[in-house]
Amino acid sequence: LSYSEFALSDTYVTNTDGGAELCARIQRSYPTIVPNTCRVVSGASCMYRDMRNAMYTRSSHDTRTVMIIGFPQNGQRKAASAATLGLQQLDFELRIIDTLRARGYGVIYKAHPDRLREVRGIFEGRAEVLTKDFRAVWDRADAYVFGSMRTTAFSIALCTRKPIVAVLMDE
Repeated sequence: LSYSEFALSDTYVTNTDGGAELCARIQRSYPTIVPNTCRVVSGASCMYRDMRNAMYTRSSHDTRTVMIIGFPQNGQRKAASAATLGLQQLDFELRIIDTLRARGYGVIYKAHPDRLREVRGIFEGRAEVLTKDFRAVWDRADAYVFGSMRTTAFSIALCTRKPIVAVLMDE
């Protein structure tokens, strides 16, 4: 089977041109179970450089607002990753939100767009909930907290000059 990233991504970025060619060959030889049009490019691509040039030059303001990048809440554990049980991630996110608010920070919860039904009502009164794509709302916060780095928002956040806290939890 092809890498799951080919089934889940619009664009898959490799480190080198040779890596992109190899991944494209694997993708052609072993199609994903779920049909998806995933473009394979190398790090030599200008996509992230252009994104960084557009995002990095915007001035940062000091409003003390932190965006929690929401985990896709579901009741099943993803066997390929540590600490991917939705309720464990939810507990982590709620604790981070409460801690930040207690210390005077404004908190935004960026919900995963595929799991809006699961988070509806949970964060009311705790955080402003945003449902748009990260690229449309990245500039609403001064810093980001990721409880999981397996999200497309992580690579985009790296293009900004905002502080990032990424937490890797054990199982």
